[in-house]
Amino acid sequence: MINFVLSQINGQVWNPPYGLLWFILLIGALMTAGVGLMVFNLYVDDYWADEEFRKELRFGNRKLKRVK
Repeated sequence: MINFVLSQINGQVWNPPYGLLWFILLIGALMTAGVGLMVFNLYVDDYWADEEFRKELRFGNRKLKRVK
């Protein structure tokens, strides 16, 4: 952090270390994979595992209109 402050005073460009860049890349990749896994699990668990929910999505309120 002190290097960043000193570089701002001197007007030089601050180059972060490669370890920090790889760490940020790794965290971003893990977060992206986590979101993808969450969406996939939602799709599998809430759509394919629940037959009544699929029927409700497919037919909607048409069942109620037929009864009236």
